[in-house]
Amino acid sequence: LIATARASPGKLTLPLTEKAPSDASDAQLAALAGCDLLRQTPEVRNWLRGVCGTGRVVLGAYCYADGPLFVRVSMAMDAIIADLVENLKEKPVIAYLCTPTDAHVCTASSKQAAQDNLRKAPAWQAMLSAVMKFAKMGLAPNRIKEDQSSSLPVVDAIVKEQGPNYCLAKRLQHWRAILSRSKGSKVSSNVAPATATASVVSNKSFALAYKGMHHFKPMEVFQGETSNAVMLGLLVNDLRNPLSAGRPENHLQNPMQLFTATAFHGGAWRTGYKFSTIGPCSAVAYIIASMLVPCWLVIYSSLQMMGWSWALFLIGSQGAASAEETISKFTYFQIAEVIHAVLGMVPSSPLTTAMQITSRVGAVQVVACASSSASRSAMLPWMTLFYIAWSVTEVIRYLYYALNTAGVQVAPLTWLRYSTFLLLYPAGVTGELGTVFTALPEMAAKATEPCGLSSSCGTLPALLVKATFAGVLVIYALGFPMLFGTMLGQRKKVLRRLKDASKEKKTK
Repeated sequence: LIATARASPGKLTLPLTEKAPSDASDAQLAALAGCDLLRQTPEVRNWLRGVCGTGRVVLGAYCYADGPLFVRVSMAMDAIIADLVENLKEKPVIAYLCTPTDAHVCTASSKQAAQDNLRKAPAWQAMLSAVMKFAKMGLAPNRIKEDQSSSLPVVDAIVKEQGPNYCLAKRLQHWRAILSRSKGSKVSSNVAPATATASVVSNKSFALAYKGMHHFKPMEVFQGETSNAVMLGLLVNDLRNPLSAGRPENHLQNPMQLFTATAFHGGAWRTGYKFSTIGPCSAVAYIIASMLVPCWLVIYSSLQMMGWSWALFLIGSQGAASAEETISKFTYFQIAEVIHAVLGMVPSSPLTTAMQITSRVGAVQVVACASSSASRSAMLPWMTLFYIAWSVTEVIRYLYYALNTAGVQVAPLTWLRYSTFLLLYPAGVTGELGTVFTALPEMAAKATEPCGLSSSCGTLPALLVKATFAGVLVIYALGFPMLFGTMLGQRKKVLRRLKDASKEKKTK
């Protein structure tokens, strides 16, 4: 505190246990400074009376202690504040920090947001909750109820693990804030968000839960510096803003609305699930998302990279036809990427991913269904073209994904990942369309015949086959420019970032 005061334009007044020398160092002042609120409550009150005798002051009750000591220290602060509110010539401003893990009167928009977020919650959260219920740690909906007498919505975010002492101490603070406001004092008592303070994250289970809470939108855990800055801004607002709920002259429908207007709750009021139930699921979600999912994605990308490398080897050594089975298997394996997107394991759009994989599966199925020697001979150049384009692209892409997920970035590989598509993407599209076109006569002729390679292919009416090919042409005509343009934009952004990182590294 002394060092902070020295580095600022502010003034710090300290209680001393004995008179300090006029030339005392900061270390000597620190050794003599301080008081015991529990044992020296009257002395602290008397000292504050002398310090606060003239002018307006802000009494900030920010002390905390674990367990029953929190109730005792809150009682001590309450006794001091009650005395100063009654006896100071100018009413002091009373300041508290409310916790989001409490029951509060909230807003109608918060209630609606909680309902919307519950409805939009991803499927994996319900699945995780079902598993966690076996340990009595499942999620409960954040059902905000309305008080019958006032019709005001009330959110229950109390975390029972914090214990009765914590709740009682906070009740004392709320009561004193409301009472002081009724007696003419300005009050600043704003809800502060969940904050990753040293005392909180020292508990390993809390630390894991805090790291995973962002999965339950719109929950967010803030760093201490951010919370301090925002809460200071809200304190200044309560001091300066004539419309602040903390001013006694402003009417409130219910005294508990004092804690509502400028609540910085970090999403606790708006999350779809009850705040007190998301802790264990947040911890599990963090472990899965930060440890198990990256591990699986590295394994998946490595398997795909090896599979497409083998396909590329077969094409080069034995021809495109020899790689057909390998390419077919690993193309169908790519359906897993749709599941990854649906479960939120990757940031990709499930719809876009499904469209891309479906087009590839369709191309592979066309090759499988066109079994005559004439069709095979006509398709071979086109098959070779898109097989090579696919294989080279996927070897680079999956190697990039595997290393990037593992935290390894290789600049040349990044360049290849975002540059080779300039040639390979048009080549692949050309090969796919050429393959489908050359296979069209045989597939149309099989109007009543089962597929040559698989009886499960069923029958393909000629008209439907031709209409499908026409539809494919339209989709490619519309989709190719859009996707190619998107990839150009990504290339520009990534390579610029890569260039900037290279310059920064050289500067250092």
